[in-house]
Amino acid sequence: MMYHIICLVNARFYRLALLWAVGAFFWSGCASQNLADRGQTALFPRVEGWKLSGEVRVYAPETLYEYINGAAVGYLAYDFQELHVAEYRRKKQASVLVEIYRHRTPAHAFGIYSQERPREGSYLNIGAQGYCEAPLLNFIVGDYYVKINGMGNPPADKAVLETFSHALVGNLGGKTCLPDVLACFPEELRQSNSEMFVARNFLGYGFLHSGYTAEYRLDDQTFRLFIIEGTDRQDCLEMVESYAEFTQYSHVLEEGRPHTFTDPYHGEITLAWKGNYIWGALDLTDSQQLSQYLTLIETELSKLHPDM
Repeated sequence: MMYHIICLVNARFYRLALLWAVGAFFWSGCASQNLADRGQTALFPRVEGWKLSGEVRVYAPETLYEYINGAAVGYLAYDFQELHVAEYRRKKQASVLVEIYRHRTPAHAFGIYSQERPREGSYLNIGAQGYCEAPLLNFIVGDYYVKINGMGNPPADKAVLETFSHALVGNLGGKTCLPDVLACFPEELRQSNSEMFVARNFLGYGFLHSGYTAEYRLDDQTFRLFIIEGTDRQDCLEMVESYAEFTQYSHVLEEGRPHTFTDPYHGEITLAWKGNYIWGALDLTDSQQLSQYLTLIETELSKLHPDM
């Protein structure tokens, strides 16, 4: 529960910090590089009626804080690689700001996106997924997390934002679906847009690496399911053994069989592992539901990787 609250607080912090940073862009300058010198025009497509204005701003991991201040910490945790920012203008002083964040993998791009997206909103079939809160539209495609900001004068409407988003998807290319592992979470009782990817220190423990989570609701009980993808079977075994040692679990660890650990920070956690996957549940007290969900996850994982 403590971990869940921290995630929500962090997500709200990132969103507020980024909104502030975008507003600050219109009023202050920041380090930039000439678009032609960097050859970055390929990232920014032609949009009918609009023209690129001025220079493109390019930020590396060590300079990202210059653009989004404290929120940079969250992006760096998701293996941020580079950011390109460009402004489009048309008559009557209308402007649209486009931010293209590139992360190491599509999973990492989804991870930071999942921390910032709202549970409820106007979701769009753009890239792997997108949503619009005019005058803002955010989406992911491949290893890119793209933000379109139409807070010009006058502000851009949803139609304009969607025009930009489709042009950008076509230009950037990349994977146009969410991470495959997410499809292994059972649909029954799953809360919409609750899926997240935590890039490191899963559950707050360095030895658990990264993991995916999804939130569920049964009557008045909220619980989470999780899936950890290891590099191979040995990697998963070492993670489980480290967790067993940390929680002082004294039973024999058997692959493919559920084990319930008493975690000093998260309470009882039941998990199983097989091949290069670990999966389990937090805060699910109904033993029948627990068994059912763990079996369903294992079934879907075996479809994804028959040789696991």
